[in-house]
Amino acid sequence: MSGLKAGLSTGWAERRKASVSVSLALFVGFLLWGPHGRVPVLDPVLAGLDPVIAWMIRFGVAALVMVGLPVLVLRFWQTDESRAPKDWGLGLGDWKLGLPLALGLGLALGLGMTFMGPGDPALEAEYPLYGDDHPALGLFIAYEAAYLLFFMANELGMRGILLFGLRRWTGSGAAAVILAAIPQLIWHLHKPAAEMWMAGFWGLAVGALALRLGSAWWAVLFHWASNVALDVALRGAVGSAASG
Repeated sequence: MSGLKAGLSTGWAERRKASVSVSLALFVGFLLWGPHGRVPVLDPVLAGLDPVIAWMIRFGVAALVMVGLPVLVLRFWQTDESRAPKDWGLGLGDWKLGLPLALGLGLALGLGMTFMGPGDPALEAEYPLYGDDHPALGLFIAYEAAYLLFFMANELGMRGILLFGLRRWTGSGAAAVILAAIPQLIWHLHKPAAEMWMAGFWGLAVGALALRLGSAWWAVLFHWASNVALDVALRGAVGSAASG
């Protein structure tokens, strides 16, 4: 009996150690990333760059601080029991369901975005993130590819490491989904009203889906595809207006 108690105590201590250390890493990541995803510490360096290039750099740094930093903590600080990527939502999970679901939902939402985005002044003012510039096609494609890093930071950070870590800590999937949705909502408070309200429901629905699939990667794919479709629609609308 004493051996069992000791084993349970050790297991709980290891889980608590993992939760605390990863939480600290995510806290640092959120501070560096900033409330608008601009990575404020880089502003002096990026001020003179093309806005498209500047945002591409921000996307890469976001992925490093929101995903790379916690993964390094897990890799070099934790025990073998707590460092497996799949336990933190970073594996592929149920890919047979996740892949078609992400592509199907992403395509559906993306098509909706192509009709909703152009003509909505709030969305046109917010997206693409780099503003009113109309970059050459090659640079635009590179930007949209780099945009994937932004959604890795967002979804793997919030719907992966944070969500799955909260489930480990609370022992409740429902509580983890609710708690992990709060930062997502706060992060969107400065966004257009429609997007801000959608973020609350998005956080709950995608969080529950991530736990069901055992992975946050499919939320990355879905979120990225829908926003790429919006950017393409807005770029086309700007191009049409310029030619007209």
